[in-house]
Amino acid sequence: MKCQNADREIETLGLKPECFVVAGLDTQPAIGAMRENSGHIRAAVDKDAAAKVAVHGRQSLSDGFHRFLSQERVASDPGGARAASKDRVPIEQARRRLVHCARLPTMSSVLKSRLRSAGRGALDFLYPPLCIGCRTQVAEPGSLCAACWQDIEFLDGPACLCCGLPFELDPGSDAHCAACLADPPSFDRARAVMRYDEESRGPILALKHADRLDLVPGFARWLDRAGRPLLEEADVIVPVPLHASRLWHRRYNQAAELARALGRLARKPVATAALKRTRATPSQGAMPSAQARRRNMRGAFEVPAHCRSSINDRRILLIDDVLTTGATADACARVLKRAGAAKVNVLALARVVRPSIATI
Repeated sequence: MKCQNADREIETLGLKPECFVVAGLDTQPAIGAMRENSGHIRAAVDKDAAAKVAVHGRQSLSDGFHRFLSQERVASDPGGARAASKDRVPIEQARRRLVHCARLPTMSSVLKSRLRSAGRGALDFLYPPLCIGCRTQVAEPGSLCAACWQDIEFLDGPACLCCGLPFELDPGSDAHCAACLADPPSFDRARAVMRYDEESRGPILALKHADRLDLVPGFARWLDRAGRPLLEEADVIVPVPLHASRLWHRRYNQAAELARALGRLARKPVATAALKRTRATPSQGAMPSAQARRRNMRGAFEVPAHCRSSINDRRILLIDDVLTTGATADACARVLKRAGAAKVNVLALARVVRPSIATI
């Protein structure tokens, strides 16, 4: 009888008895709570009460309403239950909005990557990437073919700790060459990507004199890889400047272009105006000796007054295309340190190992 009466009570509330699994033997408190909270119970049944557990066959009230009787606080406080059910919806909506917003940057980066890949494919189809040495077709722009790669001598072996002059034998990681021991340069360390010789001269001169700015991204990747230890300790990147007259004639400074591309790769600030060439000097390639090169660079550079704050107490990475005797880098480093630079390292695309056979 109690079960039948309970079923009738449930039907009067507009609920289905077979949707509930309830525990407890005393049915009166449960039915009273149902009368008082019929609206809340209907909402709960529609959402998650009893997880829509189907009851096979007719079950008595002693097997029903387990979730409601187990949560006495909700049953005894209709206002609190009603407020909780109302608060749950805006909280859930806010959470979904936050999740959606968190996905937007990822979606944006994926879209940009796909668009970049599609644009790159179209560009490679119209203008196939060519080897920077022999101009044969290659897979990546700014790279070398297999034959040219074998001809380039990359300087990744033992070298002077100060100027980076390569050694034929490994004398130890802290060894200095004779020139650095006899007359230490103003810069702290210098490194170069490759040897400047017959094989590497063509691409470098093409960048320097033939408007081949398409070579800059590939060269910047080489500088980033070869100069990683110097880049990690650098605060700012500074290119070796050109005089205004030569810049007007050449239209760009190859060292500045390399510095900008390298700064983007390494995420380092680039100060292209931190050094200024004060007078038009003859080309270093026309100087007959190392001493003549040093004399040619005396008083040729200065740090402008408005740039001293960006140099003071900073670790500078000086960028140049070719390091021959180090006279230009030495003059620049001397001026930078006088302006307050804490440290000056030099990173060049190539360096001359035997000055007598090189023409730049």
